[in-house]
Amino acid sequence: MFMKNSMLKATFDSFKDFYTHRHNGRKLILLDQYSKGEVQTCFTIQKYTLQVSIYQMIVLLLFNEELNWTVEQIQNRIHIQTELLLQVLVSLLKSKILFSKEITEDFQDSNIKMNHKIELTKDFICENLRINLNVELKSTKQKDLKYLNELIDEDHKLVIQAAIVRIMKQRQNLKYSL
Repeated sequence: MFMKNSMLKATFDSFKDFYTHRHNGRKLILLDQYSKGEVQTCFTIQKYTLQVSIYQMIVLLLFNEELNWTVEQIQNRIHIQTELLLQVLVSLLKSKILFSKEITEDFQDSNIKMNHKIELTKDFICENLRINLNVELKSTKQKDLKYLNELIDEDHKLVIQAAIVRIMKQRQNLKYSL
């Protein structure tokens, strides 16, 4: 998981500690493909609030350290799948928050190469102060939803079985087996 080496790890660990102390016995799991957040720009004259996925946030936070990164450097730094990284970069490049001199206006994620240099757009301008950049990534669509639905169904099954056991204990008769 990419969160182990990210700059958001301390924030997530702090929230996890708070959550486990507040809700004893519960387990907190980060589903990063469904996570999102807000980032406020400091590199523009006008302050913008960007609503982004956790992957987009990690990429944008890298630009606090340096203004220029190659795709390969970003990949090595945040440790996510290349396909996923390219989707994230495409969304940020199309929104014009990031730009690359090697990439033309009408590009696809297959046009982005590992040696391309990605830069932060210093003169970013937008009409809206709150910008939603959170686009659904291709990898999170069907297979992840199917897996998530299976997990939810299994949890519901256990909750229903526990409710049946409680009711049967109250009535003190067992006519059916689970």
